[in-house]
Amino acid sequence: MSSAPWSRGNSDHGFFSSHDRQRHCALCGVVRRHRIRGRTQSVRHQEPARQEYYAKADVWPLSPDGEILVVIMCEEVSAIDNLPRILKEVPGIGVVLIGEGDLSQNLGYPRQYDHPAVVEAMTAIRRICNERGVPCGHPHVDAHNAQKIVDEGYRFLMAAPARTFAGLEACRKILGNH
Repeated sequence: MSSAPWSRGNSDHGFFSSHDRQRHCALCGVVRRHRIRGRTQSVRHQEPARQEYYAKADVWPLSPDGEILVVIMCEEVSAIDNLPRILKEVPGIGVVLIGEGDLSQNLGYPRQYDHPAVVEAMTAIRRICNERGVPCGHPHVDAHNAQKIVDEGYRFLMAAPARTFAGLEACRKILGNH
């Protein structure tokens, strides 16, 4: 049974703890494999009480106890144009994540993230998010760009897919979360 991406880390790196993973799996009714007395056995976790599920299956920040984070992506010029209205009219959006690859393509400068038009568009998205108090996310943080991204004001950081935690560690160091 392959592990989900969120289960690869450990609590030292800010990922879900073993207890959190078990609780998440229980909420989803996931079958997990355990080693018991030298034999691997599949165990289905009990479904939580319905009220416990409903208490957590709510949208944060609308519900302070909610554990569902709504993330929308901004990948086109039309999305930037509509973003102020979307953030005003749609309650519960927790993060606006910039899809810089698709955005640069839509602007006519594929994968040219430093092109002035792409930089200007990403700056506009961050400005709109800041004006409305919604965190803006960057999907490709690594050890080389972490300082720049934090300095630019991104508040939701996603480490680039890699088999190391260098990007995450760089962000933690910058933010003082050793």
